Amino acid sequence: MGSRRHFFVQLVSRRISRRVAFWIFVSIVVIEAIILVPSAQRRERELLRELEDRTSIKVTWLVANSRKSQARSTPPTPQQAELLLEQLREANHDNLMLSLRGAVIYDEQGQVLASFGDRPALTWQALQTGKTNYKNWSESLYDSSWSEFEQVNYMFVLRHDISGIQTELVQYKLRIGILVIIISVFVTASTLIVMQILVIAPILKLREDLRAAGELVISNPEKIHTAELHSLHHNRNDELGDVMDEFRSMLTRITTEIQQRIIAEQNVRREQEKSEELLLNILPASVARELKENRRYIAEGFPHVSVLFADIVGFTTLSANKKPAEIVTLLNDIFSSFDRLSEIYSLEKIKTIGDAYMVAGGLPMPQPHHPECMADMALEMLSEIERLNQINGYALQLRIGIHCGSVVAGVIGTRKFIYDLWGDSVNVASRMESQGLPNSIQVTETFREKLGDRYFFQQREAIHVKGKGLMQTYFLLGKKDPLSRLCQQAHS
Repeated sequence: MGSRRHFFVQLVSRRISRRVAFWIFVSIVVIEAIILVPSAQRRERELLRELEDRTSIKVTWLVANSRKSQARSTPPTPQQAELLLEQLREANHDNLMLSLRGAVIYDEQGQVLASFGDRPALTWQALQTGKTNYKNWSESLYDSSWSEFEQVNYMFVLRHDISGIQTELVQYKLRIGILVIIISVFVTASTLIVMQILVIAPILKLREDLRAAGELVISNPEKIHTAELHSLHHNRNDELGDVMDEFRSMLTRITTEIQQRIIAEQNVRREQEKSEELLLNILPASVARELKENRRYIAEGFPHVSVLFADIVGFTTLSANKKPAEIVTLLNDIFSSFDRLSEIYSLEKIKTIGDAYMVAGGLPMPQPHHPECMADMALEMLSEIERLNQINGYALQLRIGIHCGSVVAGVIGTRKFIYDLWGDSVNVASRMESQGLPNSIQVTETFREKLGDRYFFQQREAIHVKGKGLMQTYFLLGKKDPLSRLCQQAHS
């Protein structure tokens, strides 16, 4: 019961169904009304004709009995006319179907021979014009004329009560009206049901498919063709089927375009990631961000920076006797291990020039323990060279120089740019490396003072440094407290 009620509620709740049903109902009612008017008029004529026939039969019979020996064309005498009307009145009383309310007999001159009851409105003058009846619906009266035969010298005019005919006509119209309503309701309900099944329900399913497809297009477009959409799995051979075909075609085009766009976006994203990775391999992260903001050049001064230069001693001689691929592989292994150490100690690799390696600490982001981290990395670089020598059977040595001070760092140029350092501190660090000894770490007194007493140093005799004159330098030998991990803590 509940499901039926829900079904009928759905039928009348659809706007298009209500509109179609309304116009179907109105159309049927209008058509039936057009048919009803002539039908009612025809039924009215039939009833009035039946009434006239009944009255004519009775009058004919009475006239025939009263004038057996008299010529039929001779008008009755007034006494005979009175007798005829008296008999007619009695017959009307006995037979209510005559429905007479009055009568008049005219002679050939229009003189009233006799009358009874209501005087008919159909007068002798009206009869002379050819009018044979008169109808007054408001008073339920109907006047009709009767003569025994044509060219007769007298005329009967009878007044009838047609209230019964009016009642029957009302009932006739009411029956037809009820039938029209029943037919209209049946046809309308049938139309609603058929429309619900053939049109409304598929349209609603198509609407749900559009909503679901829209959500899938936004959230998960690759699952559109596997989604349980009614329009994707049902076909129709009508106009609605054409709409569903267009929906499927549109969905296919949108899905294809979205998938192509997703693939293109993924490719662009991968290329961006590659570019980002490549840029981060060349530049520090903060510098790369500034460069992507379309800055024309980047330069910044840093007052406290540690700078390390390292050179592989004997590499040039070794490369003369090796294949290019072997030389590149060896150099890549060495510098890759140095890169790993720079990441561990949060130091910034600046560049490599041939077999030389440059790294700095304290830039571009401040780092309070960059001298300790630089010293630890330098010591591990010597250990790393020794490890690689044991693996490859070489006798390579490393010469390292370190200094700390102020520098200017930045990126210049528009093509093949690099992040580089400038300043006197860079030159001094480079001199510490070039005037150092193999397998040694030569540092300036400024750098030694930054480390304090946490490391072992060996004082070297003063050396002449270009542009500086005599300078006191030291060899970094090792760390006094191996358990101290200030730079690792700073990194973590």
